[in-house]
Amino acid sequence: MPPTKWALGRVKEVHPGLDGHVRVATLKTKSGETKRPVIKLIPLPVHTKKDNPDTSTEDERDDYPLSNKRRPTAKVNFVMATMLLLLTFLAPTIEAVTTIKSIDNHNTLYFDTLSNIRIVQDHWKMIVYYNMTTYWHNMKAVEKYVNTISKACQNDSFCLSVVTQFEHELNEINHYNDLLMNNHHLAQRRKRGLINAVGNIANSLFGVLDDKFAQQYEKDIETLTHREDHLLSLYKNQTSILEAENNIMKRNEAIMNKQFDNIYKHLKVLSTELNQIASQNSKIMASWISADVIISNLRRTQETLLDIVTDIYHGRLNVHLLSPQQIQQQLNVISGQLQGDVVVPADNARDLYGLLHVRVTVTGRYLIMEITIPLINRDLFELSKVIELPQQEGNQTYIYTKTETKYLAINVKKDTVIPMTENDIQACIPHTDQQLLCPLSHPIFTMQVGESLCNMQLFTSNENKPYCRPEIKQCSDRWIKLHT
Repeated sequence: MPPTKWALGRVKEVHPGLDGHVRVATLKTKSGETKRPVIKLIPLPVHTKKDNPDTSTEDERDDYPLSNKRRPTAKVNFVMATMLLLLTFLAPTIEAVTTIKSIDNHNTLYFDTLSNIRIVQDHWKMIVYYNMTTYWHNMKAVEKYVNTISKACQNDSFCLSVVTQFEHELNEINHYNDLLMNNHHLAQRRKRGLINAVGNIANSLFGVLDDKFAQQYEKDIETLTHREDHLLSLYKNQTSILEAENNIMKRNEAIMNKQFDNIYKHLKVLSTELNQIASQNSKIMASWISADVIISNLRRTQETLLDIVTDIYHGRLNVHLLSPQQIQQQLNVISGQLQGDVVVPADNARDLYGLLHVRVTVTGRYLIMEITIPLINRDLFELSKVIELPQQEGNQTYIYTKTETKYLAINVKKDTVIPMTENDIQACIPHTDQQLLCPLSHPIFTMQVGESLCNMQLFTSNENKPYCRPEIKQCSDRWIKLHT
């Protein structure tokens, strides 16, 4: 048998003889255990590290399991290459967080641009009124009806209970009528209901119309109803008058007039047949229903009027009273009447609602609103904050150019300058994100080409002051946040 076919086994146990020498061993092979003489066993060669030092490193590597070996895959390489490529594309588009810009050493002032502004040079007054004659007339008619029924129901407890409820409703209406007439108490009132489509007005631009102006406007309204030529004289004073439209009130007036026709018929019958009330129960019930409908309509109309006045106090204009269509029509009228360098700051009613200044009052015949529309100059100004720059005078001292105001408004042509203070800016109305409407509270200075700002002379406290003045002091480091 060739050596390649010899059976392989492992010595499992040895069997020494009586003399202590081992002559037989138990072997474990693939076919089972068997005993063989030692002289017939051929041991396999055993190689140690000393015998073959060159293969020790490879043997140690083979001892580790295959699952723990790290083998780079093509997927990982592809992901890394893609990320590096994206970073290469994005690197040129990343802007620097800070920008360092040098300033000319000869400059004594630095102008930090804040916003664009338009100067409010004039105003147009629009008088909006609602004729309350029908409302007061209906109040008197209901009170007359309740008094008549009260006299006719002295001996009828059921009838008296209904009359008592009517009297309570009228007392409530009269209470709020007093508040409506003395409308300065409505500033703290909250609306009971929500009226949709309310245009916002600047919160600081609301108030009570003075009695003097209210009386004058009431005369103008009366004159305008009889003389159309009076409107031309109002246009010359930059004033227009229009009647408000409120669909809720108009519908209430129509139904109340119909109900009053029925009530008047019943009152005529009752006045002639007071002694036959028992036979007139059906007519009395019908008149009660009509009176209840009228009182409900009066309460609804009154609630609308109260909401209108309250909205104005809270800086909102109810567009049910003054619709955007009416505003747009008035814009067309105003644009046709304006002359010179003033224009309306908005072309549509939606943008104009936030610029209105509204005052309101209620008289015996009208609800009158004075709506002031700002008229702006055509020139566009750039508002800048003035920052003084030090100029070295000696080793330890520097000259600062101090200005009388911290802000300046300069037009696009650089030939018109308006000094402005912090209070002037707070009085401005935001028009757009990058534009303010500011009232004109300081003189406008005209500058020549190449002329210095320090040549301006400000008239304050009965004396002329130069706009700039030098101030010598030690220089100190400052961090100033810029807007540009």
